[in-house]
Amino acid sequence: APISEGGVITKHNGYYYMMYASGHFRGHYGESYAVAKDVYGPYTKYTYNEVLSSNLYVDGAGDCMFVVCPELEENYVVYHKHSDRANNKGFDRDICIDRFYFVPSEDGGPDVLRVYGPTDTPVPAPKFKKK
Repeated sequence: APISEGGVITKHNGYYYMMYASGHFRGHYGESYAVAKDVYGPYTKYTYNEVLSSNLYVDGAGDCMFVVCPELEENYVVYHKHSDRANNKGFDRDICIDRFYFVPSEDGGPDVLRVYGPTDTPVPAPKFKKK
């Protein structure tokens, strides 16, 4: 059955973006998102979900949190993945960190959330904005 869990919210350009784990933790689940004008909803799911899904290197991207800091040039999303892609039981996890960003929507709606991931390789150290 469809399952969603671990919803987290960030605000961008007057919209609330809620990322959530989509699917079951013992499967090849990932992260999806929905957008609303009000924090209480209603939320509209992004048409092309999942934004973090399994690939050749990462399986089971789920339960993220946003790291948004006004002093940094970029924003980050922290999430877990299955430790063993070949023998996925869903219980052993590793932590991943990837940068995320927004791109303007072609239809004039809310910006589209994009993630540089999923990856399990080191990301560049955060850069502070110049004052």
